[in-house]
Amino acid sequence: MSLTRWMLDRRFGLALLGTDTTSGKQSVQSSASAAEGAGFKVVYAKGAFPGPPAVVGDMSPYSQALLESNGGKQPDVIYTSIAPTSALTLTGLVNSSGYTGTFISPFYSPILLQALKGAYVFVQFAGFEADSPGIKKMNDQIQAFKAGTKPSLALAAGYFSADMFIQAVKDSLKTSKTLTSASVQKAAAKMTYQIKDTVGPTKFPDSFKTPNKSCATLEYDAE
Repeated sequence: MSLTRWMLDRRFGLALLGTDTTSGKQSVQSSASAAEGAGFKVVYAKGAFPGPPAVVGDMSPYSQALLESNGGKQPDVIYTSIAPTSALTLTGLVNSSGYTGTFISPFYSPILLQALKGAYVFVQFAGFEADSPGIKKMNDQIQAFKAGTKPSLALAAGYFSADMFIQAVKDSLKTSKTLTSASVQKAAAKMTYQIKDTVGPTKFPDSFKTPNKSCATLEYDAE
């Protein structure tokens, strides 16, 4: 099912699988609630997969549960937030069992391009492949600092964190001539962080209390 059709037909069956940890279960339920609130049909939402350091030798129970989750039929979309190694093994088993739907994962890494071919990847910024001025500036600055650096989620997190800190420092200096950790913290607690068409906006202090407007991108792995 194409992404365009998802937008047109919100009756597709969505299956969500996370770990059986507290964070895994909360993540699945939060995603399921958001999807249902948008009008989508969630057919499976469980934090049922053993979390690290547990090693699962038999993936078949989880594969079968997913493949039969849509009233005994396949779901249209499967999203997993389990560990990458386990997710790739499970994906292979589900595919070899005849799955014809779409996978979505959070595993945004160039080393997984072949392993996730044909899948969508969920990322919470525009993605290094975007042509926005903000992404171009980020890529140029990264390469200027160290040529040949490979893109990664950790790199993006570090870049945006540093950029947000610089903005907080500038905002602090607008109201105080003396720069202190307290003044920077005060400015950051009331700022809205954004790089247009790249990341955000994230509004503080609202984001400390409850999830608010944020950005997200679905990238298709065609490698």
